[in-house]
Amino acid sequence: MNPVPIRGKKRPPSIGSKGWLPLFGWVLAGAALLGLCLAIVALAVPIVAVLPGLLPREAATTAPLIARRLVSDTLGLREAWSRSDLHLPSDLDPCVVAVDAGVAFVDFSPGSTEGDLTVLDVASGNVRWVSGGHSTLFSLGTDGAHVFVASNERIRSYGMSDGALVWESERLSAHADYLIAPGISAYLEVFTSSDSLEGRVETIRRFNADNGLLISRDSMDIPGQGALLTRSSGLNFWAEGEVLRATHRATGSAAWEAILPGTMRGWPVLAGGLIILRPGLPGPLVALNQSTGATEWVFDDPVASNLALRDRQVLALLSSGDLVAVDISSGTSAGVASFSQVADTGLSMDYTYCIALSGTRIFVYLGDTAQLIALEWVRDQ
Repeated sequence: MNPVPIRGKKRPPSIGSKGWLPLFGWVLAGAALLGLCLAIVALAVPIVAVLPGLLPREAATTAPLIARRLVSDTLGLREAWSRSDLHLPSDLDPCVVAVDAGVAFVDFSPGSTEGDLTVLDVASGNVRWVSGGHSTLFSLGTDGAHVFVASNERIRSYGMSDGALVWESERLSAHADYLIAPGISAYLEVFTSSDSLEGRVETIRRFNADNGLLISRDSMDIPGQGALLTRSSGLNFWAEGEVLRATHRATGSAAWEAILPGTMRGWPVLAGGLIILRPGLPGPLVALNQSTGATEWVFDDPVASNLALRDRQVLALLSSGDLVAVDISSGTSAGVASFSQVADTGLSMDYTYCIALSGTRIFVYLGDTAQLIALEWVRDQ
């Protein structure tokens, strides 16, 4: 039980009494403690001042990105210009499209859920126009005069030269993806894979590229649980994991089936009677005979970007960031353009790589330095 304090006045101790001695001791102890604290503070200030220089580099939360440069080349290329601090989505194939009228991409600021559709001048790299507010982004495409964007459950067309909205589709289903097929001319095709009560269904919408008029909408059952990868004049090519299937467009009957060394990623290239694709990310290039599905050649170096075709060469970025040209007849390297390498900082890096072709120019996006580099061919291949 706590004692009850005695109320009333207390007589202060006299100078000669024992009450002063304990009080004087506490005063001396407090003064000593205060002096010790002041001494510690005095020593701590210079230590804190030099502490950032003593910390290891790995302790930093950010590190400046050193821009890459073209350092060697056997493709006949030279660097025209470069832009930094760009953040392009990793799940878009391609994440850059280019024509003579401009190079287009959607730039997402770090932490942002909406991206800015941006078009640069191909010759200078200067910004022509920007259109913001693009989220739930699925794909990009261009026919030269327009840039098409599948985002926010709609297909939109913008004038490549001025950014004016040319047309906009009706709202599409929110439970499917919308992939704009490459090779747009008078119309554009949009592939959509979705599930129904009867199984997986592939829907192909065909729009007039000039005015957005829906020309046709065709649906077909998907063999297995995959999706339409691409199609030629006579065949549909379906991807399901590591399985590639070809069916006849006219009848839907099976043509052939092949097992690949990885999951198909991105748009393949159809050229020279071959279907050339990249199984895995990164992964090798594999060329199959379109008619039989037989493997014609394999290029084993790890490819980490989308594919582009120029003359009889497939262009792609390797996992190192170097640009390689692969001859489609033999599957061997026809040349390499190498960039300066990025030092290993121990930090998480963005390895989104993609390329786009326009005439004598090729545009290379390197996500590890958030950099878009424009290259020009200065001699014929």
